[in-house]
Amino acid sequence: GGGGGGGGGGKRLTLLTVTHDRAFLGETCDTILELDRGSLYVHAGNYASYLEGKEARLALEDAAVQSAKAKYRTELDWMRRQPQARETKSKARIDAFYKLEKATKPRASDASLDIEGGGRRIGKNVLKLKDVSLSFGERKMLDKFTYDFNRGDRVGI
Repeated sequence: GGGGGGGGGGKRLTLLTVTHDRAFLGETCDTILELDRGSLYVHAGNYASYLEGKEARLALEDAAVQSAKAKYRTELDWMRRQPQARETKSKARIDAFYKLEKATKPRASDASLDIEGGGRRIGKNVLKLKDVSLSFGERKMLDKFTYDFNRGDRVGI
């Protein structure tokens, strides 16, 4: 997120953070971006605000799926009738049925994101950091941080 940090004459900075530390996210972020199933969601506020916003969005999605399922049952009954009963019905309604059928599928509970680089990677290292320090005014964010990011590591951004 873009906190102001100390000093800098009101200068706003953007910091991209890779961490599993939820307390750190709660203290430092004022905006969290979430990439979920190919869509980007912006959550203003800290980590707690992000969790509340995500929960509300998922509840709305669940309600939409339940509503679609109710309508789907009615349309499925219509589709199962003898073809003669459907001959006079519109093709648009049949197409709408198949679209509705897709809307009744619940979201994947544990979707994973796979980002592949175009080229071949030799070795297991993705990124090596050694003695990295970062501070905003008097506030130290990193102090001589060293870490090797390896292929297959799971990290939160």
